[in-house]
Amino acid sequence: VPHDQVMAEMRAFLESKQTPPDAG
Repeated sequence: VPHDQVMAEMRAFLESKQTPPDAG
C-alpha cells in the first residue's frame, strides 16, 4: 500500500471522527 494512500485514509478517518481546531 502506497504511503500516500495510508496518510489519506488516516486523514479521512480522523476527519470523520472530529475536526481538530488547528486543522488547515
